[in-house]
Amino acid sequence: MVLGITFAVLWYVYGYFAFGIVSVPVLLVGIWTLATAREAVPTDNFRLCPQCGYNMTGNTTGQCPECGGSA
Repeated sequence: MVLGITFAVLWYVYGYFAFGIVSVPVLLVGIWTLATAREAVPTDNFRLCPQCGYNMTGNTTGQCPECGGSA
């Protein structure tokens, strides 16, 4: 999207039509990407140690191997 804005500014400043032709599709792709982007949502089986933040996914002991705390 920044590239599209750059081309649009160059089109405005220099009046070179090729910058305008390139800026429109680049801006549209940038807007579409921002509109459809989604945050990654952790699944239910993703666990972190409450004390140190170590990823304890798959840990069956219930004890954190990093800090020794219990999950």
